[in-house]
Amino acid sequence: MAKSILSNEPVCFMCGSTVWLEKHHIFGASNRKKSEKYGLWVYLCHSCHNEPPNGVHHNIERMRWLQKQGQQAFEMQYPEKNFLQEFGRNYT
Repeated sequence: MAKSILSNEPVCFMCGSTVWLEKHHIFGASNRKKSEKYGLWVYLCHSCHNEPPNGVHHNIERMRWLQKQGQQAFEMQYPEKNFLQEFGRNYT
C-alpha cells in the first residue's frame, strides 16, 4: 500500500473523526489501482464514506470535491506526469 499523498493521519479527511475509519480510493473503478499506486486515497469515517445522504459514495458534490483535491495533490506531487492522460478526466 502506497502512502497517501493527501494525508496519512488516522483521521477522517472530511470531518476529522477518528472512529470507524475506512480507506477510500479517490479514483475508483478502473482507476483504483492507479489511485493506490500514486497514493490517491484518504481515510474517511464510515459516515463520510458510505452512508447516505452525505457519504462520498452517495453525494456527487462531496465526491467531486474529493476528486478535485486528489487531482491537485497529484499535480503537485508528480509534475512530470499528465493527470488527464493517467486518469482520463479533468476534475479541476
